[in-house]
Amino acid sequence: MTINDLISNASYELLDAGISTSNLDAQVLLKYALDVTDTWLIKHQNHPITNSEYSRFRRYIRKRKRGIPVAYIVHEKEFYGLEFYLNENVLIPRPETEHLVDEALDVVKNRKRRDKIFSIIDIGTGSGAIIISILKASSYNLSAKFYGVDISKKALAVARKNAKLHKVNKKIRFFNSDLFSNKRLPKKFDLIIANLPYVPSSNVKNLPDPGVSLDGGEDGLNIIYKFLDQAKDRINIEGTILMEIGFNQSKKVIAYAKKLFPKTKILAIKDLQSIERIIKIET
Repeated sequence: MTINDLISNASYELLDAGISTSNLDAQVLLKYALDVTDTWLIKHQNHPITNSEYSRFRRYIRKRKRGIPVAYIVHEKEFYGLEFYLNENVLIPRPETEHLVDEALDVVKNRKRRDKIFSIIDIGTGSGAIIISILKASSYNLSAKFYGVDISKKALAVARKNAKLHKVNKKIRFFNSDLFSNKRLPKKFDLIIANLPYVPSSNVKNLPDPGVSLDGGEDGLNIIYKFLDQAKDRINIEGTILMEIGFNQSKKVIAYAKKLFPKTKILAIKDLQSIERIIKIET
């Protein structure tokens, strides 16, 4: 059986299982089963495969049919131009979260005080994709300290692995912490970034990611409100808070934030689908 045959058959099989991205998924899974590049796969459509390669590919397809995301099957996902290791203990980085990195880099680039060390913390770091992407993309002669925290020790193990993978493990300090609760954390930060659980509890069971990364309570805002309560005392003067939120949550979050930050600039930033995805608070 050739590569072209495998992709075609698996694509129909996945489509019958209700997976709309069946052809793309089949190609990606075969690429990882064969340990080859996209270019090689395209150029060798009639290449035969071995029995062990076929068995590996079929194992991947069976997992995908059960609804397991491709990223969890191959333990890899691209985010902000970088490849990150993933497992079932962390949220799969979404394309819309790249806007959070863009906004963070804009804050770093336009910071007012360039004569002091800039402190950046990523709350709910998960795989570490956000803080690592910011560090790797910072090309502004940045003198900074980078921190990542997560309530899950298993998630932090993934973040540390990714930091080592991208050779920034000596530049980021990771802490096991429920938001800012770890007493070893610095008291204040210049930039606080948060991508916290914001999915209503009733919707979590329909998603493949770990519940601790998604469940934001009845309306999805419990942890976000708790974060804002604490962040108001942890942000420096002329600092910035950036946080990702879910669909149709911006009005409630802004109203809550204005009570805590009455004299600051608060705005919602839209993603490419015109959804107000990021809340920016400038103190």
